[in-house]
Amino acid sequence: MDPDSRLPCPPVEALACFAAYFQPVSAFHKIIANVRSALERKPAPIPAHDAAAATPGTAQKIAAKIVVVGDGITLDAGAIGKALTRNAIDLIRPDRVRDDARAGLRDRIARSDLGVIEADYAIAATGTFCIVATAKRPSSITILPPVNFIVVAAERILPTLADVIAAVGPDQFARRRVALITGPSRTADIEKMIVIGVHGPKELYAAVITA
Repeated sequence: MDPDSRLPCPPVEALACFAAYFQPVSAFHKIIANVRSALERKPAPIPAHDAAAATPGTAQKIAAKIVVVGDGITLDAGAIGKALTRNAIDLIRPDRVRDDARAGLRDRIARSDLGVIEADYAIAATGTFCIVATAKRPSSITILPPVNFIVVAAERILPTLADVIAAVGPDQFARRRVALITGPSRTADIEKMIVIGVHGPKELYAAVITA
């Protein structure tokens, strides 16, 4: 007997059928419509010279008063900082500090409303950002502020996780903290209830930049 003949629908559609069994039909159709709508939108990348102007807009949208900005990879983080201060927003720019001053820097970042950082790479297959931590781009930027704004250069979007691991290289993985971020922080550790923002930001904004 052909094992596929036991399926109530062709193998290609099996996953969709499985999902349909466990959701009301209307909810399933709504999910499919949302996916199709997202695929059709195809938002345009932001030119790099416009990224500095876009950041204060994101800060104002969430009424941020304190913003922490990590060093850029291809982007001029200094220009972003100037744009924020021109809009009367308090700026934090992390730098290398002595061991006894790290706790104070973490406390300042924890009090910020928005963390802005450029990803080293992104994974096209999963919509995941890869960020390698340094003294001027500490991992606390993507963990402590309640909202993150992550940008990535279009040419640094790679097809798969394997491609990103190869691009980062074993030396970086051995020496630095590497974060893989796919959306806001969420966990269901307690009573299998989804809770947002426990181990990272509750909201995440993203943008692709071009040269």
